[in-house]
Amino acid sequence: MDVWAAARRRVVQAQTRRRGTLSPVELTQAYLDRITIIDPQLRSYITVSADVALAQAHQAAEEIAQRRYRGPLHGIPVSYKDLIETAGIRTTANSRVYADFVPEKNANVVGRLREAGAVTLGKANLCEFAFSDTSEEDFFKEARNPWNRKYQAGLSSNGSAAGVAAGLAMASIATDSGGSMRIPASYCGVAGLKPSYGLVGRTGVIPLSYSLDHVGTIARTAEDTALLLELIAGYDAGDLASSKRSIPRFSDLLAGEIRGMRIGICSQYMQETGVEDQVWGAFQQALDAFRSLGMAVSEVKLPRAYFINRFGLMSGTYG
Repeated sequence: MDVWAAARRRVVQAQTRRRGTLSPVELTQAYLDRITIIDPQLRSYITVSADVALAQAHQAAEEIAQRRYRGPLHGIPVSYKDLIETAGIRTTANSRVYADFVPEKNANVVGRLREAGAVTLGKANLCEFAFSDTSEEDFFKEARNPWNRKYQAGLSSNGSAAGVAAGLAMASIATDSGGSMRIPASYCGVAGLKPSYGLVGRTGVIPLSYSLDHVGTIARTAEDTALLLELIAGYDAGDLASSKRSIPRFSDLLAGEIRGMRIGICSQYMQETGVEDQVWGAFQQALDAFRSLGMAVSEVKLPRAYFINRFGLMSGTYG
């Protein structure tokens, strides 16, 4: 897109002026400029916190100049699904019930990223309370797919996925109960990760289903996903389901050996729910790529009654 090309030129100019360094202020402003021009068509944001973002970016720039570098997310602009509480920034869950709700405290995951120096661009669109499908009748109309605005951007984390895919945030923190991150990420061509249950604390996240809710990431690459997970994972005393397990450096694991690893697939799920020929073909090509890398692909069989109860009834219900 022409606007993104202009933003990229701005980044290059900033790097040239600063002899190889990029100011968080200039990076954040480039994203805010792009949001202003593009997002009216995509509707990926419910609230854009421009003043907050620029203040945080200036703080990050000052800290970096003073050699108080906090890590790879220092000065990086991100968004949050709008059911994750942000202190001083409206959090609506895309519901008229929360139309004027401004939290006093940050959610656990926001606090962790702020401690790491990340910049809050704003609050990403979703379907109401992350439940069911998106609708033009929602409090805020659904986000559109950046590849083709005639189509949806997925289920409840639609704004997070659309924004990351369109270059309106470098990453987004979202939630997943029955496909909320993975489906929009698939629709928009980005990376969506639903972490293991209890790995990422949920304090300050408006719930859909306490036993199913997960907080996770939507980013452009696996490396970005790993860096984010290193920061947001960890024990949360306010979440009774939070795990106390030690957190590895996930980014270091990306270069590890994958030969001999196993992947379980359930073709039954795809066949029962229906899949287009092109999608099935792409799925088989992906499996062939895994096999060529030395991974073992195994078929997983589920009793049909279990399959219907666990998957069939859930399909299309949770965002």
